[in-house]
Amino acid sequence: MNIFTRIKEEQHFTEGEKVFAEYILNAPQEIIQDDIQTIAKKSFVSVSTIYRVIEKLGLSGLNQLKVQLSLQVERYPQKEVDYNK
Repeated sequence: MNIFTRIKEEQHFTEGEKVFAEYILNAPQEIIQDDIQTIAKKSFVSVSTIYRVIEKLGLSGLNQLKVQLSLQVERYPQKEVDYNK
């Protein structure tokens, strides 16, 4: 199952984790390019929340999330979302 489908189908995210999951779906290129602190700042969640989501997705860490996203991002349609509003 691809990473985007796993994120959409995960049923046990807290509210904060849902915020980060939506950020992944809407801005996968940002996840791939940025470091953990920048990702946390841009997605308005804590570093701990990011790692909890990664763990719930069955991944070993941020690097594995980035690899999964980079392998699958070309096949995933994205919508433009402005997180600064």
